[in-house]
Amino acid sequence: MAEGSSIALQTSTSKKPPPTQQEIEQHYFELFRKAYPLPAGTVGYGDKPDVIITGQRVIGIEITNLYLMDGSDPSSEQVQERRRRETVSRGQEIYEDSGGRNFQLSFSFNKRHPIQDVEAVAMKLSDLARRVEAQENGRIKMSAFADIPELEFGYLYARELVYPDDYADPDFSDGQPDPSEGFRAFATYRNRREAHALRVGSYHRFPTRRSGISGRGTTLA
Repeated sequence: MAEGSSIALQTSTSKKPPPTQQEIEQHYFELFRKAYPLPAGTVGYGDKPDVIITGQRVIGIEITNLYLMDGSDPSSEQVQERRRRETVSRGQEIYEDSGGRNFQLSFSFNKRHPIQDVEAVAMKLSDLARRVEAQENGRIKMSAFADIPELEFGYLYARELVYPDDYADPDFSDGQPDPSEGFRAFATYRNRREAHALRVGSYHRFPTRRSGISGRGTTLA
């Protein structure tokens, strides 16, 4: 070493690169297949779906993460699930106490707008039910509940399809087949009968009794 020269010492700080998303998904799938028997077939990894099992049938599997927030957080699913049920139940009670009609109203709640005040949202649900009670079956326009950000979807089932007693299908001269004689014929007859009822618009309103209001996962009828 020549006098006056210097040597710079370098230490390696390189680390193993973090696993890719596909490697993470493959890791969790391998853990899953150790605990759960899978159909016979060849396993392949890709994207959308993350895993494909090719055998007698082709099965696609998506792998995702579920994050559950602290149950004390007002916006957590634990708290919101309870509040949704309470809101739907209270909304139905308010609507029925005001002499509401008999129908089924279903909701899906918007997770981006958690319920903060059960009573206030229940009142709005009751008001919405009153506004749409005379409408026909189908999805409720979003403009109808623009004042309820806690909702993202609504569906009204206000009248029941009626099958005419005199319905006759030329392929089934003896009427509705018995399911025990073959499900395909039975299903064909029922599907044609329903299509006929839809074409002629044969409906009737539900008899007067308590209404039904429901939220996703909650049915009150």
